[in-house]
Amino acid sequence: MDERLAGRDARESGADSTMPDDEKHAVLAFSAVAGIGEATLRALKTIFGSLAAALKTPRHALIRHLKSIEAQKALHDADSLDKLADRVRRRTAEAGAGIVFPGDPLWPRRLSDENAPPLLFFKGNLAALNAPSLAVVGSRRSDSYGLKVTEFWAGEAARRGVLIVSGGAIGVDSQAHRAAMDAGGQTAAVFGTGIDGTYPPSHGPLFRRIVQENGLLISPFQPGTAPKSANFIRRNHLIAALTDVTLITRASDTSGALSTARAASEMNKPIFAVPGDLDAPLSAGIRLLIDSNLARPAFGLEPVGRALGIAGPWPVFAASAALSAPPSLAAHAPKLHRADASSPPLHRDKSPQLSLPSSVSAASLPEKLSSIFKKLGAQPCQFDELLAQTGLDAAALADALLQLELQGLCEELPGRLFRRPPSG
Repeated sequence: MDERLAGRDARESGADSTMPDDEKHAVLAFSAVAGIGEATLRALKTIFGSLAAALKTPRHALIRHLKSIEAQKALHDADSLDKLADRVRRRTAEAGAGIVFPGDPLWPRRLSDENAPPLLFFKGNLAALNAPSLAVVGSRRSDSYGLKVTEFWAGEAARRGVLIVSGGAIGVDSQAHRAAMDAGGQTAAVFGTGIDGTYPPSHGPLFRRIVQENGLLISPFQPGTAPKSANFIRRNHLIAALTDVTLITRASDTSGALSTARAASEMNKPIFAVPGDLDAPLSAGIRLLIDSNLARPAFGLEPVGRALGIAGPWPVFAASAALSAPPSLAAHAPKLHRADASSPPLHRDKSPQLSLPSSVSAASLPEKLSSIFKKLGAQPCQFDELLAQTGLDAAALADALLQLELQGLCEELPGRLFRRPPSG
């Protein structure tokens, strides 16, 4: 399938929308201003009634409603906002991509108001997201065992009509994408860059193959957006939001896959992790997820299939009894959540917290992390507010917050809100 044709068809298919054209134009304009994120867009909409009305407001009146110093300066220095919107449309078209907004017929049905970005850029078959979907994520620096497990599990799920969603990175992500296509199934890659980018650069052929084989490339970022650590945290959140179930096949204790698992947990979606060697660094993140009850240990595809609402039998990875769940563990395993419209949501008293390593305490934090931790309290604080308080850029703050989360000292809530964990 030609990429430009795919983008053209996507744009035409989204012509009927509940969002007025002037509101779409305003979303494009404001989203193109550095420092204006989803929280700020929601705030402007609340203040002015619509973003279209905000766009007609004198710029000096808009600036005083922005909490981020970065956003205030960017809006002050920005070219005509109308020109910014037109530039986004032009660059999207040049990339052979489409734009979809909330309310469009092809807007992903799993994106609720709480986890929905204001727009999405995409190439390929957006309707692929209507299928049962499984996020398969893990470490970039995987080992042969992790790649084999990922290939087998992603391939077998794709063969049964499950859309395999991952982040397009090297390691586990790319193995999951290729396995899905090799099995004759579909896959979707969620970008941490603009839809016109190729990151990593070596994955150009992979991304072209995904589009050609009726798959999907999708991004919440403006064309031209470069890879930054904060973008990949947001990408991981979108992966969790677009899927029914999350599976982590290999992860160290600092793997970005942990943020995908946390996001899926906040959305009350089932999470599975494949146990590995006890002494392997690539099993450390898996142990952390399982020990904190954030993920269920997965010894085979059967429970993952049940969570997706797809009946077995499912094949096993190997005949070895070592890869089967011990009877004692199976007997005490929690009932699995079936991810279909007829089943009730999975409820927890509160979002599980990653275990705090015994060697980590707030007092032992590096100075930068300690200063950010001190600004967190029991009441949630907006990301944009933290930007203004810390004076950091968005990428540096997001990276610091992730480090605090991984150490159990910070909790992210829907809407990019952050606070100290209730037990902290």
